[in-house]
Parts: sequence; structure tokens; C-alpha cells
Amino acid sequence: VFIKLLSIHKPVTFLFTRKFNKNNRNILLLLPRIQMKVSISAELEKILGYARDEAMRTGWYAIGVDHLMLGLLRDSSGHVAESLRRCGIDTAEMKKAIDEKIFNEKSIPYCDLDKIVVSGVASGTVNLAAMEALRCGRSEIDPSHLLLAISKSGSGESPAMLQRYAEAISKEFSDAKSIRIHTYNTYQS
Repeated sequence: VFIKLLSIHKPVTFLFTRKFNKNNRNILLLLPRIQMKVSISAELEKILGYARDEAMRTGWYAIGVDHLMLGLLRDSSGHVAESLRRCGIDTAEMKKAIDEKIFNEKSIPYCDLDKIVVSGVASGTVNLAAMEALRCGRSEIDPSHLLLAISKSGSGESPAMLQRYAEAISKEFSDAKSIRIHTYNTYQS
């Protein structure tokens, strides 16, 4: 999957590509024996930009899964953040807990924007969000698909935090047929 993060100042290459069309929003996802197009919603595009900003703010040259979660939380008026609050999750407290684990003293200067890359796990997480959208019969990846993918990634603080609220989150999103978070032990050998 290739996603181009469009900022006001300059575009940033976000993930890996197979192919994409003229408007840079539709991605061609190649699955075994099938070929389907999936687009990125405008809301998710904004959140991916926030994830890049969060990586820079926390002093990382690589966007990780926790930066993706921070991007979701930063969109405080978005559907996912509101749903998390309805599930009893204190989003401000979650942000603080993630920050405590990943924060570096020195943020990345804006002049190094073009040096920001995506970790392999974050790339896989966005790919999983695309597959979740297809599984739900959607042709557009939205933030709820990213939330599910983060919960399944097993990397960073965010998945463990989401697992504590798995049942409430699954119930919250079940009406929309959008996501289901399954409880599992990511640290099991």
C-alpha cells in the first residue's frame, strides 16, 4: 500500500506502493487471485498526517503504531475518538500514557520532514486496515479500520491499551458493521 501524506507545505511518502491512480488517493491492493481498489477517506488522510506530526513531536524519525494511535486521538472530534470516550476510555489519559513510553526529549525539526519514514510494523498496520475495509465490504479505508488494525498489531503501547476495552469497543462499533476487536494475548509464546 502506498499513501501520500499531503501537507500544506510538501507531500511526504508514507508507505509502500504497488500502483495508484492519478488522484493519488486510490490504491490498488493485490490479494490472492483478486484485484480490488481501496481508497483512503479524507478523514483517514488527515489522521495519517497527524501521525507524521506526532512522530516528529515525540522525536522519532520513524512513524510507529503508537504514532498512528496518537493521530487518531489527536482528531478529538472524530468518530473514533468520540467512540473511544463512549467506551469509557479517557483519551487524554491514553495519549499521556503513550507519550510517557515513546517521548524523546528532542523533537524532530521541520527541516527534517523529508527524513520521516514509516516503520515496517506501521506499514503492516495500514495494510491490515485496508484488508479490514475490504472484509467489511467497503471501498474506502476509514479511521475505524485503522483502530482495528492497531488493536491487532501487537506492537507498542496502543494495542495493549485497546485490548483492555476490547468488549466495549466491539459493542460500540458493531452497529456500524465497521470493526470488531478480538481479545488475544500478544505476549504469548
